[in-house]
Amino acid sequence: MKKRFPNGYGSIREYKDGNRANPFIVFTPLKRCSDGKRRREIIGSAKTEDEALQMLADYNKFKGSKLNFTLEDLYTEWSKKAYQSISKSTADCYRAAWKHLDELHNMKIRTIRSGHFQEVIDRMTDEGKSYSTMHNVKVLSSMLEKYAMQYDVIEKNYADFIQLPEKEKKEKEIFTAKQLETLEIAAENGNKVARLIVILCYTGWRISEFLSLTAQDYNAEKRAFIGGLKTESGKNRLVPVPEHVQPYVDELLNQHGKKLVCRENVVGKGKNRRIELVPVTSDYFRKSMFAPYLDELGIRQTTGEPFTPHVTRHTFATICRKQGVDPLVTKKLLGHSPAADVTEKVYTHIDEEMLQFAVSQIKKAKSEKK
Repeated sequence: MKKRFPNGYGSIREYKDGNRANPFIVFTPLKRCSDGKRRREIIGSAKTEDEALQMLADYNKFKGSKLNFTLEDLYTEWSKKAYQSISKSTADCYRAAWKHLDELHNMKIRTIRSGHFQEVIDRMTDEGKSYSTMHNVKVLSSMLEKYAMQYDVIEKNYADFIQLPEKEKKEKEIFTAKQLETLEIAAENGNKVARLIVILCYTGWRISEFLSLTAQDYNAEKRAFIGGLKTESGKNRLVPVPEHVQPYVDELLNQHGKKLVCRENVVGKGKNRRIELVPVTSDYFRKSMFAPYLDELGIRQTTGEPFTPHVTRHTFATICRKQGVDPLVTKKLLGHSPAADVTEKVYTHIDEEMLQFAVSQIKKAKSEKK
């Protein structure tokens, strides 16, 4: 094929060996490589000359943009912007998911197809990775593909075609009566971690919601917090404090920290040494407080697996059910949306008095049991 392109445009070669499905190979212009030598890179291959010409034209159209980005190049650029607008915990999930895509890091994003992503998921399935971990990989892959689509690097989102294994539904375990009693005794004896866990078990907060509360979110007259995150049903909801955990809440309020739940942190040395209160993060609570303390007490699931902090919400919901709390009131306390039933959604209204009464019933039943 005669030269017909200007310098710096690239080239096309046809290989006539008869064994190629795509005999037309498209090359970049000569580039200076890391070893000092000049080489051409393959842009791609095409079945017909017209397709090859279009491929070369696209390369020059987007040259200097993201057409030749590897998946790692794309992730680096995307993450710098994306991680500024999402929570640290969500960003950490995506960072973990990114590691599972390591075999695709150096591939050019325009060459990656659904099969490449699917191979990653299939490997993770064989390795016994959790459904949530694989779901995070799919979500991250899809966001990267969408980012590439914005710059016309690819025409469709290939990650959308990833098939995840069927999610295994497991019955959530809660703290047994004996385990909860052990925690309550530890709380009464002054253990601070036990007190936090007991508060969670009798208020139903999500751990992120609980740790985001401040003293200003507490209404002393109503003996209740107003807070909540995540959903419209969960935001700014009123959650009364049961009488028997009120002393533990008062203890937290009297710390006067930036957040309701803080930990002591030593700063400086010698004469400059001082102790300051640092808000407890969800990650710190889970790894440095909740998990090690339950291990210390020997509290685990029947399978031997450790509990996660979310067990406290399931425990609270079960306590409410056992104490005869109206299911709709329980949903309100948990920050769940009402069921699809029209009567519940439209004609039934939960007021503050119903919430206070429900929590007082939990306290009363507990006192009678003792």
